[in-house]
Amino acid sequence: MIDFAKINAFDGGQRASFEELLCQLAQREKFPAGSYYRRVEGAGGDGGVEAYWTLPTGKKVGYQAKYFLRAGDIDWGQIDKSVLQAIATHPELEKYVVGLPCDLTDKRAKARKGSKSGWEHWEKHKEDWEKEALANGITQLEFVAWPKSEITAKLIGKDAEGLREFFFGAVELSPKWFQNYLNQASLALDERYHPEDHVNVRLQTLFSTITRSEDLKNKLSAAVEKARTFTLPENRIASLSAQPDAALLETFRTAHARLNEIAREFDLSPDQAWRVENWIERLDAIEKATYALQKWYWTHSRSLEDNAPENNDLRKCIDDAEKFSSSLSEFADLIRSPYMIAEQQRFALIRGAAGVGKSHLLAQCSADALKAGQPALLLLGQRFNDADLWTQIASQLGLSGRTPEQILGALDAAGKSCGVRSLVSIDAINEGVGSRYWRDNIAPFVHKLQDYTAVCCVVSCRTEYFDSAVPDGVANKFQIFDVRGFETSEEQLAAARIYLDKRGIARPSTPWLAPEFINPLFLRSVCVSLERDGKSEFPSGLTGTKKILKYYLESMGRK
Repeated sequence: MIDFAKINAFDGGQRASFEELLCQLAQREKFPAGSYYRRVEGAGGDGGVEAYWTLPTGKKVGYQAKYFLRAGDIDWGQIDKSVLQAIATHPELEKYVVGLPCDLTDKRAKARKGSKSGWEHWEKHKEDWEKEALANGITQLEFVAWPKSEITAKLIGKDAEGLREFFFGAVELSPKWFQNYLNQASLALDERYHPEDHVNVRLQTLFSTITRSEDLKNKLSAAVEKARTFTLPENRIASLSAQPDAALLETFRTAHARLNEIAREFDLSPDQAWRVENWIERLDAIEKATYALQKWYWTHSRSLEDNAPENNDLRKCIDDAEKFSSSLSEFADLIRSPYMIAEQQRFALIRGAAGVGKSHLLAQCSADALKAGQPALLLLGQRFNDADLWTQIASQLGLSGRTPEQILGALDAAGKSCGVRSLVSIDAINEGVGSRYWRDNIAPFVHKLQDYTAVCCVVSCRTEYFDSAVPDGVANKFQIFDVRGFETSEEQLAAARIYLDKRGIARPSTPWLAPEFINPLFLRSVCVSLERDGKSEFPSGLTGTKKILKYYLESMGRK
């Protein structure tokens, strides 16, 4: 039996947890294709609903949670207030569901003589709500109660065991739990992870993208907003001695309007797929329309005399079109990237040589995710042996006895509760039990993962072992990203500031770093050695792997 009085409180308390549970149950409801679900953020939801589905017809189904553990304690006035807000704010409602963690007493089982049962209260208030809906022009609005028995029925199925584990399990998967586990993993990485020496690298974008982070959504929204604010200079075009074909202008307007519609999809819940192919199709259309308009501008420009009065207006039209094209490029860079392919697949592979920063990258991106309020786990390849994979994962997480479905289902619920995907990173699968084990286990692992839309995974492996650890079927299907250390000039300059400047070490003359120092582990090791020896510049001739290692070992010996 599920006891709603013992629902895990997490950081927001039991009331907030019950609201989230109801929203995740609502999210699992089946509606026609083309329907989309939206979670309303903020205490008590917004406009009388915690969440709602919008159907292809434009109608809505709204959900409201009220955490009263006994029918006699229900504050019906509080429910009235939410219903009236919903009717006023969402005139498209055709169904309104109220979830309660208690059963409404039967009409024949009144608590005391002369008192009303919970269902009698419900029927009376429902009559008032229906009248209010009619007064607001809503002719058909169904009010439905989800009492304890109804919610329990939705939770007892095998497909809901992850929800049960997350909301009612003995181990509360709270932000503190995730942070404690990451702290343990970070300590085990030892010299491979030093957050104080972190340098931002472009591959961090993979993690913010695959998890559908708020940072990514903000970037997408900002890029589309730049394009949305553009308007055709109708008056300037009309003032020209010739005008573009009407069909050309109409094609541009239509493509522009279709691009603007994309923005409403960015906030969809993580279990609803982004239609990236559709976005690219719409982007292609507006890019072609913009190019056609620019081509007409330039063709018309060449037909004019240098001193033609309309040249200024035409120049402004050309400049506006170029700025608009530039804004489209920002959006294009985001959605046409291999990172977005990884977002669609929810799984990616990272490979690189020793010391290039794979472990540091996974640990730092996990820490960044937790800091942003996203669930994140870091599993270390060095901790795995040849036992059953999921038994080991459960044991490492302190969830012994849980099934893969319970673990992934709980992580899925954790991600949905934050509006993002839970990140599972597995570092260095070439270590521990080694490549052969993962070659046999990684494909089933990824297959199981695919059933949970609010969970994503990034796996790293040393380049030399990649082909023996990752079977062709996995390598050919998913995106592979190579880590090469500090690749760009921006990353190298940032590394100089963090590794050298803060230790008071002068930067070497051009080239500022030897090839070996593009490797973060080499660079840090030498900087630590120089600092330990009290030196403020690189010794002459310190180039080549052998000399660097020799200097480092000698420095260690002088400690």
